[in-house]
Amino acid sequence: MTAIHEYSIRTPFLPSHIQIACNGSYAALPYTKASVGVWSLQSLSSSPLQLEGHRKKITCLRFGYKHNPTLLCSAADDFIIVWNIEKGRSAIDTGQQIRGQVIKKGQGYVQYVSFSPSDNLVAACIDKEVIILDSGTERLDTTLEGHTARVNCAEFCPHYQSTVVSVSDDRTFKIWDISNSCLVYQSTIISASPFISLTMDLLNPQFAVGSSDGQLRVYDLTDGNGFRCLHQLDVAKILRKQREAKEQTVNIESPTTISSRPSWQIEQPSDDQSAAVYFDNSSEGSAVLGLHYALRPSGTRSHLSSPKVPAFLQTDDSLVQDLLEKAPMLLVATNNAMLQVNAHSFDVASFIDFQDPLPSESSIEETEKNISVSGSFAFAQAEDIRQVWCLAGSLFQKTVNILKIQHPSCVPTKDKKLTELFSENLHLGASNGRNEGMMDQSEDISSETDSEREITVLSSTPLKTNSLLKAELVPKVKETTPPKKGKLWPSAGTRRTSSTEDQPLTFKNKIKSSGYSDAPRMNMFSPQTNRLKGSASSKNAKSRSASRTIIKEYPMDAEYPTSVKVKLVVSEQPSPSTASRFQMMDKTWL
Repeated sequence: MTAIHEYSIRTPFLPSHIQIACNGSYAALPYTKASVGVWSLQSLSSSPLQLEGHRKKITCLRFGYKHNPTLLCSAADDFIIVWNIEKGRSAIDTGQQIRGQVIKKGQGYVQYVSFSPSDNLVAACIDKEVIILDSGTERLDTTLEGHTARVNCAEFCPHYQSTVVSVSDDRTFKIWDISNSCLVYQSTIISASPFISLTMDLLNPQFAVGSSDGQLRVYDLTDGNGFRCLHQLDVAKILRKQREAKEQTVNIESPTTISSRPSWQIEQPSDDQSAAVYFDNSSEGSAVLGLHYALRPSGTRSHLSSPKVPAFLQTDDSLVQDLLEKAPMLLVATNNAMLQVNAHSFDVASFIDFQDPLPSESSIEETEKNISVSGSFAFAQAEDIRQVWCLAGSLFQKTVNILKIQHPSCVPTKDKKLTELFSENLHLGASNGRNEGMMDQSEDISSETDSEREITVLSSTPLKTNSLLKAELVPKVKETTPPKKGKLWPSAGTRRTSSTEDQPLTFKNKIKSSGYSDAPRMNMFSPQTNRLKGSASSKNAKSRSASRTIIKEYPMDAEYPTSVKVKLVVSEQPSPSTASRFQMMDKTWL
């Protein structure tokens, strides 16, 4: 992904805290404090179309989805006005005054406005509420209330036109159904930081939310899935890693100093240098200020319907289509950087650092342009589907930079590893004489688009020995244990039977009866009162067992001890023993 600086437009005030607009054909910015200027992106140096009607400072601008007619909504503290750009241009040509349709008066400060997919309704975020207005007349359709803090964004779902998603500083999002006048879903407090950006996916029913702590979350909007979180991306961590890798490459190229002195003797940077470094680190913001789903480049699936393509590739097999089509990209903009994320795998495809100079086409003398820290963004798909227009409002200057984002020619597919696997073993055509016809077909297919690569499933070389395409699912064979001693293996043709087959559950020959069929016992317990103290046989058995144990009492008729049985350590350090004696306690020698 590359970014080219096209033009810079001066604004009457800082554009960092207002909503600027772009639709791929026009760019709308404040021209004076209370008027709007509309520039054509094909001729940015020309004079803009001026729209006058507000008396207070403009806070929000937004284009509609349709291009004929092209509607523009402008909001200030006094009015919310909808303008028809085509009628305004024709009015200028005939010398008439441009008039817009006022749809709301005296509503107060407006944070955000958006159109419905049919351009019939307008959603305006005012403090803690979202009001739904008719874009053709001054009529209030619906009021959505329930957030406990300021509502930052509200968007209509392009797949379900009556569904509205709103995000707020209270760190929650709500999903509304305005046709049934009900709240569909209310999330819990998700993040520690407020939600400040929101965008809808035009291809799939899902939306992305960005927070001020650099977190990106994508949620599902399909029915029956509970509006679950599909993925969460730590944009702040990715930016930190990108800058660390960049610093390492710079340090490798720069000369290094090796010192043998301890760390406390190494000279520290001066106060001016440390203050500059601190300011540079503090300016590295990671808040997600802008989000946009870029459409996938067209033309890939059209090749599959060409008569020159083999018949087995012209089927409606979803696997083949998913491999050959290019994945859409999600653009994530922060204060001084932009990421291009694969919308399917959420892998970072490319990274643009706005601190580096960008190639410029605004003037012949200046080939590079440095962009200051940005505070607001607006995106729109260009006529060339591989390009995206980006408006970046400066945070400290009264300037809006117009950039053109160019997608790389080879965009990663849904499964990058699977594509590399096919690219390793399959290519455009064959290199031998047997497949010359297919090689001609592949050349014709590849000639349709020079910047795109096409693949077929015809292999020109044999697979490698360790190729994954040779992998097979072999069932695991159960290991047989050899028979026990004295038993033979069963002969061929005979069926081996288990030794425990057709046996009771307890695997015993006899099972003790429960006693239900016996006669009842009359005497439950009879103690034995005539038990003898002990017979001679029991005494002999006890003496034999006692002889095998250690004798606790020292026999009086034995000789003095001559062999060491047990050695006791009475001191940790060598010391003389002055006295020792045997003490009898409880008839036990210790």
